[in-house]
Amino acid sequence: KPGASERDILDAARFVERQGYKTLDVLIHGWGITIEPPRADLSCAMIKRECLPFTVEEGMLFVIQPHIVSGDETCGVQVGNLVCVDGDGARSLQKAPMDFFRSRSAS
Repeated sequence: KPGASERDILDAARFVERQGYKTLDVLIHGWGITIEPPRADLSCAMIKRECLPFTVEEGMLFVIQPHIVSGDETCGVQVGNLVCVDGDGARSLQKAPMDFFRSRSAS
């Protein structure tokens, strides 16, 4: 929600690390063709990107993409949701339902 800092976001997401999981890439990032700033990620991220302090403002667009990976890195899940920050918090801009599927390696 407006006024939240990247520290607030990370504090809310630390349960991932406490449960023994990792993230593959950034937890939350700005909207664009690439992994745009602002970015926030946990220290357990396997791919490190520059994350600078920021404060959430009304009208910002974020992709929330917790790409959670098991501690032994043998399985994981990636989901994402484009949100717009309004006065009440984050509002999803996605209309398609979220479906999950399981894939296996070819080996």
